[in-house]
Amino acid sequence: MKLTAPLIASAALLLHAPVPACAQPPERIQTEYGFKVRFPSQATLCEALSGEHKVGWFMPLQGDCNVSKRRIIVLANYNAAFQTSPQAITYCAGATAQRDAVDLSLNGHASATCLEHRPNGSILVTVAAQAWPQPTSSGDAGEDVAPWINYYAYLETTPSRLDEDMHAFRRVVETVQIVPPAS
Repeated sequence: MKLTAPLIASAALLLHAPVPACAQPPERIQTEYGFKVRFPSQATLCEALSGEHKVGWFMPLQGDCNVSKRRIIVLANYNAAFQTSPQAITYCAGATAQRDAVDLSLNGHASATCLEHRPNGSILVTVAAQAWPQPTSSGDAGEDVAPWINYYAYLETTPSRLDEDMHAFRRVVETVQIVPPAS
């Protein structure tokens, strides 16, 4: 089954596959983009894919990897649009969108947030950050260009479950560590 990624700047398509639950809180490491995240023990985890490319994970809060109206998603992608700030990579538009309405950040990096009540009745909370200078053709990191990688955490929930799910979301977001990506 395919799911449209929740307003990801790259408009990537998320496919998913179950990841076995662990007895200990599973720390997942995404080396290509450079981030780690820890999910609660016994959580059902699903791979977030863009095509066949793994970009992160999601944890259904209701349902499973195939059908989930409530979930926490943590992923990253390359800053192909060369956006220069977390605000620029955070889609936060429409009459019900509230920019920076949530006090969260990813690993202490400058972050932008959005809380949006969507037309279908669901709520989307977004936390976005950027890191790492773009590599240049010489192989050196460029200092005067947009950041290289975009990092996102999303909560998709319902109004009746917002407070409870926000608590779980905060616990996951607080474990996100942005680390140097694999070279």
